[in-house]
Amino acid sequence: MFISAVIPAYDECENLEVLTPQLIKALHELDVDYEIIYVLQGNDGSAELIERMKNDHPGLGYIAHPSPLGVGRAFRTGFAEVDPRADHVLTMDADLNHRPDELERFVRAVQTSDPDIVVGSRRAPGGVIVDMPHFKRVVSDLTTKFLNITLGRNVVTDMTSGYRLYRRSVLDELYPRTRSRDFEFYPEILMFAIEQGYTITEVPITFTMRVHGRSKLNWGASAKGYARLLSRRVF
Repeated sequence: MFISAVIPAYDECENLEVLTPQLIKALHELDVDYEIIYVLQGNDGSAELIERMKNDHPGLGYIAHPSPLGVGRAFRTGFAEVDPRADHVLTMDADLNHRPDELERFVRAVQTSDPDIVVGSRRAPGGVIVDMPHFKRVVSDLTTKFLNITLGRNVVTDMTSGYRLYRRSVLDELYPRTRSRDFEFYPEILMFAIEQGYTITEVPITFTMRVHGRSKLNWGASAKGYARLLSRRVF
């Protein structure tokens, strides 16, 4: 297995200093080939940090943009640079919301049932949410609920989770169809996957709110983005 990890990061230098060695350790323990592509945005020293780390970790790389791209555009930028040898693509948050040591569950799911997409769910049995603000939980829950209604079936319990492992060939077919700029990208790409009949498996994860830095999630903009996505589904 060759995993390409694509991770947008907007002014997350403190978190990347912790996340990067944890993720590399998890990938080494899984005994897989890998690359890590950070889509760095801002000017907080993240590029310099990753440049130094690259000396010891040749699988580590980055794309740098001085201004924010938005989550959707950042992912599309990173996906376009994935190594041709990669057969799976990992996505996760840069702010330590997601635990690299839980990646083993994703790989085990691939080895067991070979799904097209593995979603790390905060709401699947065994999932844990730590200190998430009530408003964020409500927006996420409602988005998942209404999208499942428009799809006519309950396929995924956590449509807004960004911790995922995609079959690379499936991702390459799906992501060029996406239009979302911000966090609505997460449910949008799953919506296309479900409509195309791709197989999706969920594994439980522990979601913990950030310790370092400032959240880039604008509640109002996020809610509007989800509303736009829902309106496209309905109308």
